[in-house]
Amino acid sequence: MDTAQTKPKVMNEALSEASFALANNIDEYIAAMWSQAGITVTGTSAGGTDVSSTNVLKYMSIAQQKLDEANVPTSGRWLVVPPWFHHKLVLAKIVQDTANSATLAAGMIGRGIYGFDIYVSNNIVGGTPAGDIAKVMCGYRGSMSLAVQVVSTETVRPSLNGGFKTLVKGLVVYGAKVVRANTLGVMYVDYTAEAS
Repeated sequence: MDTAQTKPKVMNEALSEASFALANNIDEYIAAMWSQAGITVTGTSAGGTDVSSTNVLKYMSIAQQKLDEANVPTSGRWLVVPPWFHHKLVLAKIVQDTANSATLAAGMIGRGIYGFDIYVSNNIVGGTPAGDIAKVMCGYRGSMSLAVQVVSTETVRPSLNGGFKTLVKGLVVYGAKVVRANTLGVMYVDYTAEAS
Protein backbone atom coordinates (compact mmCIF):
# COMPACT_ATOMS: atom_id res chain seq x y z
CA MET A 1 0.00 0.00 0.00
CA ASP A 2 2.82 2.31 0.98
CA THR A 3 4.63 1.81 -2.32
CA ALA A 4 1.44 2.22 -4.29
CA GLN A 5 0.91 5.67 -2.82
CA THR A 6 4.50 6.85 -3.23
CA LYS A 7 4.86 9.98 -5.31
CA PRO A 8 8.05 9.63 -7.38
CA LYS A 9 7.91 13.30 -8.39
CA VAL A 10 8.48 14.31 -4.74
CA MET A 11 11.64 12.17 -4.56
CA ASN A 12 12.87 13.48 -7.91
CA GLU A 13 12.38 17.06 -6.73
CA ALA A 14 14.28 16.38 -3.50
CA LEU A 15 17.17 14.81 -5.42
CA SER A 16 17.18 17.74 -7.83
CA GLU A 17 17.48 20.19 -4.92
CA ALA A 18 20.30 18.14 -3.42
CA SER A 19 22.11 18.16 -6.78
CA PHE A 20 21.77 21.95 -6.99
CA ALA A 21 23.17 22.37 -3.47
CA LEU A 22 26.12 20.13 -4.29
CA ALA A 23 26.84 22.01 -7.53
CA ASN A 24 26.71 25.29 -5.58
CA ASN A 25 29.23 23.95 -3.04
CA ILE A 26 31.61 22.97 -5.83
CA ASP A 27 31.16 26.36 -7.51
CA GLU A 28 31.95 28.13 -4.22
CA TYR A 29 35.08 26.00 -3.81
CA ILE A 30 36.32 26.89 -7.31
CA ALA A 31 35.46 30.60 -6.97
CA ALA A 32 37.82 30.84 -3.97
CA MET A 33 40.81 29.98 -6.20
CA TRP A 34 41.12 33.55 -7.50
CA SER A 35 44.22 34.06 -5.33
CA GLN A 36 46.16 31.62 -7.54
CA ALA A 37 45.65 33.66 -10.71
CA GLY A 38 48.88 34.63 -12.43
CA ILE A 39 47.36 37.52 -14.41
CA THR A 40 45.95 40.69 -12.86
CA VAL A 41 43.54 42.36 -15.27
CA THR A 42 42.63 45.46 -13.26
CA GLY A 43 42.64 46.69 -9.67
CA THR A 44 44.28 45.10 -6.64
CA SER A 45 43.07 43.05 -3.70
CA ALA A 46 43.36 46.25 -1.65
CA GLY A 47 41.43 48.45 -4.08
CA GLY A 48 39.05 47.39 -6.81
CA THR A 49 38.28 49.24 -10.03
CA ASP A 50 34.82 50.86 -10.13
CA VAL A 51 32.63 49.20 -12.77
CA SER A 52 29.47 50.70 -14.24
CA SER A 53 27.51 50.16 -17.43
CA THR A 54 29.59 52.89 -19.09
CA ASN A 55 32.94 51.13 -18.62
CA VAL A 56 32.14 47.42 -18.20
CA LEU A 57 33.00 46.63 -21.81
CA LYS A 58 36.33 48.40 -21.45
CA TYR A 59 37.38 46.06 -18.65
CA MET A 60 36.19 42.99 -20.54
CA SER A 61 38.31 44.16 -23.47
CA ILE A 62 41.30 44.58 -21.15
CA ALA A 63 40.75 41.02 -19.89
CA GLN A 64 40.88 39.82 -23.49
CA GLN A 65 44.04 41.84 -24.09
CA LYS A 66 45.79 40.48 -20.98
CA LEU A 67 45.01 36.89 -21.96
CA ASP A 68 46.20 37.58 -25.52
CA GLU A 69 49.49 39.01 -24.18
CA ALA A 70 49.95 35.89 -22.04
CA ASN A 71 49.45 33.67 -25.12
CA VAL A 72 46.35 32.07 -23.62
CA PRO A 73 44.55 29.96 -26.27
CA THR A 74 41.48 31.73 -27.64
CA SER A 75 39.39 28.57 -27.81
CA GLY A 76 37.40 27.82 -24.68
CA ARG A 77 37.93 31.15 -22.92
CA TRP A 78 35.56 31.88 -20.05
CA LEU A 79 34.70 34.65 -17.61
CA VAL A 80 32.76 34.18 -14.37
CA VAL A 81 30.97 37.28 -13.06
CA PRO A 82 28.70 38.14 -10.13
CA PRO A 83 25.06 39.01 -10.87
CA TRP A 84 25.65 42.76 -10.54
CA PHE A 85 28.38 42.61 -13.21
CA HIS A 86 25.97 40.73 -15.46
CA HIS A 87 23.45 43.52 -14.85
CA LYS A 88 26.03 46.11 -15.95
CA LEU A 89 26.51 44.14 -19.18
CA VAL A 90 22.77 44.11 -19.79
CA LEU A 91 22.59 47.86 -19.20
CA ALA A 92 25.48 48.38 -21.62
CA LYS A 93 23.37 46.69 -24.31
CA ILE A 94 26.39 44.70 -25.31
CA VAL A 95 24.75 42.62 -28.00
CA GLN A 96 22.87 45.18 -30.04
CA ASP A 97 21.63 43.60 -33.25
CA THR A 98 23.67 40.40 -32.93
CA ALA A 99 22.75 36.75 -32.68
CA ASN A 100 23.02 37.01 -28.89
CA SER A 101 20.14 39.50 -28.59
CA ALA A 102 17.57 36.82 -27.75
CA THR A 103 19.89 35.30 -25.17
CA LEU A 104 20.42 38.65 -23.48
CA ALA A 105 16.68 39.36 -23.40
CA ALA A 106 16.17 36.06 -21.57
CA GLY A 107 18.54 37.21 -18.83
CA MET A 108 21.47 35.01 -19.77
CA ILE A 109 24.83 36.03 -21.14
CA GLY A 110 26.16 33.79 -23.87
CA ARG A 111 29.17 33.23 -26.02
CA GLY A 112 31.04 35.70 -28.12
CA ILE A 113 31.55 38.78 -25.95
CA TYR A 114 35.25 39.48 -26.55
CA GLY A 115 35.65 35.75 -27.14
CA PHE A 116 34.48 34.69 -23.66
CA ASP A 117 31.84 32.21 -22.59
CA ILE A 118 30.31 34.17 -19.70
CA TYR A 119 28.89 32.54 -16.59
CA VAL A 120 27.08 34.18 -13.69
CA SER A 121 27.78 32.99 -10.14
CA ASN A 122 26.70 34.18 -6.71
CA ASN A 123 29.90 32.66 -5.35
CA ILE A 124 32.31 35.19 -6.84
CA VAL A 125 34.13 36.42 -3.77
CA GLY A 126 33.04 39.92 -2.69
CA GLY A 127 31.71 42.67 -4.91
CA THR A 128 28.27 43.11 -3.42
CA PRO A 129 26.73 46.59 -3.47
CA ALA A 130 27.96 46.84 0.14
CA GLY A 131 31.40 47.69 -1.27
CA ASP A 132 33.45 44.49 -1.08
CA ILE A 133 35.91 43.91 -3.91
CA ALA A 134 34.76 41.21 -6.34
CA LYS A 135 37.35 38.80 -7.68
CA VAL A 136 36.15 38.09 -11.23
CA MET A 137 38.07 35.22 -12.80
CA CYS A 138 38.84 34.61 -16.47
CA GLY A 139 40.83 31.97 -18.25
CA TYR A 140 40.45 29.11 -20.68
CA ARG A 141 39.46 25.48 -20.49
CA GLY A 142 42.99 24.39 -19.51
CA SER A 143 43.51 26.92 -16.69
CA MET A 144 41.96 24.75 -13.99
CA SER A 145 41.18 21.10 -13.47
CA LEU A 146 38.15 19.69 -11.66
CA ALA A 147 37.47 16.10 -10.64
CA VAL A 148 34.10 14.96 -9.25
CA GLN A 149 33.26 11.39 -8.32
CA VAL A 150 30.04 9.93 -6.94
CA VAL A 151 31.49 7.30 -4.62
CA SER A 152 28.26 5.71 -3.47
CA THR A 153 24.53 6.19 -3.08
CA GLU A 154 22.09 4.14 -1.06
CA THR A 155 18.55 4.17 0.17
CA VAL A 156 17.97 3.64 3.87
CA ARG A 157 15.03 3.34 6.22
CA PRO A 158 15.26 5.49 9.35
CA SER A 159 14.58 4.00 12.78
CA LEU A 160 11.07 2.80 13.63
CA ASN A 161 9.89 6.19 14.85
CA GLY A 162 10.79 7.55 11.41
CA GLY A 163 7.60 6.15 9.97
CA PHE A 164 7.57 4.79 6.44
CA LYS A 165 10.17 7.19 5.04
CA THR A 166 12.92 6.19 2.66
CA LEU A 167 16.05 8.33 2.63
CA VAL A 168 18.68 8.59 -0.06
CA LYS A 169 22.27 9.11 1.04
CA GLY A 170 25.17 9.83 -1.24
CA LEU A 171 28.90 10.38 -0.97
CA VAL A 172 30.45 12.69 -3.54
CA VAL A 173 34.10 13.72 -3.49
CA TYR A 174 35.60 16.53 -5.53
CA GLY A 175 38.73 18.56 -5.93
CA ALA A 176 40.06 21.29 -8.18
CA LYS A 177 43.45 22.71 -8.97
CA VAL A 178 44.83 25.65 -10.89
CA VAL A 179 47.13 23.87 -13.33
CA ARG A 180 48.22 26.85 -15.44
CA ALA A 181 48.28 29.95 -13.25
CA ASN A 182 49.82 31.97 -16.09
CA THR A 183 46.56 31.52 -18.05
CA LEU A 184 44.21 32.46 -15.20
CA GLY A 185 43.26 36.11 -14.71
CA VAL A 186 41.52 38.03 -11.96
CA MET A 187 39.76 41.39 -12.10
CA TYR A 188 39.43 43.21 -8.79
CA VAL A 189 36.26 45.24 -9.30
CA ASP A 190 33.77 47.25 -7.25
CA TYR A 191 30.07 47.72 -7.78
CA THR A 192 29.24 51.28 -8.84
CA ALA A 193 25.69 52.61 -8.67
CA GLU A 194 24.25 53.83 -11.96
CA ALA A 195 23.52 57.52 -12.44
CA SER A 196 19.80 58.25 -12.32
